[in-house]
Amino acid sequence: MKDGTERGRAPDRHRAGFSLLEMLVVLAVIGLLASLAAPAFRSVVRATPLSVARSTLLMVQKARLIALKTGVPTLVAFDARTRRIESESGGDVLQVPEAISFSLIFGSNDTAAADAGSVVFFPEGTSSGGQVTFSGANAPGAVVTVNWLTSVADLREGGGL
Repeated sequence: MKDGTERGRAPDRHRAGFSLLEMLVVLAVIGLLASLAAPAFRSVVRATPLSVARSTLLMVQKARLIALKTGVPTLVAFDARTRRIESESGGDVLQVPEAISFSLIFGSNDTAAADAGSVVFFPEGTSSGGQVTFSGANAPGAVVTVNWLTSVADLREGGGL
């Protein structure tokens, strides 16, 4: 027979290759090493104004949905002194890296805020409105805008902001 066995003899156990168990152990070790290396790799990856703006946009959109769903006003606070953006509803906190600067404009009358401000999302679908502009030394800027009337959040990116 061609499969390594003859009539009455056991299969040949000295064939080249790996057993299923060996392959599973190797895959488990690779998975463990990857899970340990991922947090270290994240700290090496440089944050850009666009990546921070995307995270901010997601936080703002989540706060809007929570206000619409629960019927309770939801606040997202921006603090330039501590470089934190925080949503009171979901407990989300974003720490803005030192390399990225941001400026704040809040309210339906576009009042520039020096250090801190917030956007409040109301259950009926409106908000206090606002705009956050992120910029970096060697990266194009990005702007997150929240329309006060519709409470829809928008992200614009590019160098000419």
